[in-house]
This record gives sequence, structure tokens and C-alpha cells, in this order.
Amino acid sequence: MKQHQINLITPAMIRRLQAGRRTRRIVGASLAMIACMLVTATHARMRVERAAAINEATTIRADRALELERSLAGIDTSMADVRSFMEEYRDVALPLETTRLIATLTRSLPPSITLVELELEYDDGFNARGRVDGTPRGPRRLVGEIAGIASNDADIATLVQVIGDREPFAEVNLDYSRSRTVRTRPARDFRLSFIVDMDHAFEVAPAVTVDAGAYGESKP
Repeated sequence: MKQHQINLITPAMIRRLQAGRRTRRIVGASLAMIACMLVTATHARMRVERAAAINEATTIRADRALELERSLAGIDTSMADVRSFMEEYRDVALPLETTRLIATLTRSLPPSITLVELELEYDDGFNARGRVDGTPRGPRRLVGEIAGIASNDADIATLVQVIGDREPFAEVNLDYSRSRTVRTRPARDFRLSFIVDMDHAFEVAPAVTVDAGAYGESKP
């Protein structure tokens, strides 16, 4: 007995099946393309966001650098002002304590001497026109004068010697010594002068009261 195959699928059904396969392939390809586009878009967005973050961080660092530069410029200006002030201060400031200087003078007085007058005049080294015409500054000096009353010339000589032997005093000179009467007793008016070099700093040692007799005996 012969067997014959009977094809129940009509050509129209075959065409529909083929069309369905093509449609599925197209849909699959489209989905794959869409997925690739989504991945690409997501990656691109991440790169953009990262670039934006880097740009923001760079901008912040640049702003901080500019702020730091401005601060440094301000510090440089302030330092220049401070240096200028210090230079001006050194030109006029006294490099030693004037109160200790006066204390040294007064404690150098022998007991028999009474201080009547003490004058200190600062010479900044410029003459009357020096600051105007650009004349170089000379040495800075403190010029002092002491006037007082002593019982005799020996005490005056002791005072001159005591001051002359101590720093920072220099050029200690007796300007005059003359007789006078104090409460019916003979005495001596005197005035002496001295100079202190103000271009050099000195440590003014505390002075002790001088015994004129003892000081005279200790000196040859």
C-alpha cells in the first residue's frame, strides 16, 4: 500500500510564517539597537556628569587659588608696610630704655650732690634741611646735660669719672663749676654734658648709689 504525504500548510500560511519570522528578527534587532542606544546614552550621560563634576572641582580649586593669590598679595603688601614702618621706627626710636638711663644717672650721684636739672635732647642725625634736600643722615645721638649742687669740686670730679666709666655714656665733660652759698655754707654749682651714641644698642646695667670716697680710693 502506497503512502502519500499530504501538506496541510498552504502557501499563504508559509508566507505568514515567513513574515512573522522577519518581524521577530526586525523586532529583536530593534530591541538590541535600542538597548545599545540606552547603554550609549547612559554612558554618555555618566561621562557628561563626571566632566561637569571635574569642571566644578577645577573651578573651585581655581577660585581658591585666586583667593590664596590675593591673600598672599595682601600679605606681601602688609609685610612691605611693616618693613617700611620698622625702618622708619629704627630711624627715630631710642635703642635703649630712657627711664633706665635716667636711673643710672641719678644713682651715679654721690650722696653730697643734689641734682637740680637733667636735660636729654635727641639728635636724629639730620640738620634743619637734611630731610628736605636729601642730605645723608649723620650719627644719631642723645645729648644730655646735668646741673646740680655739690659740696666740693672733688665730688664733681668723681661724678664725671663715674659717668664716663659707664656705658653708654661718652664724651662726659664738665661745662662749668662755680662757687655759691647754700644755707650759709659754701657749695659748688656745676653743669656737665655727655653724649650717647644712639646708632648702637646698649644694655643699661642697673646702677648702684656711689660712695664718692670709696670710688675715689678704688681708682689709682
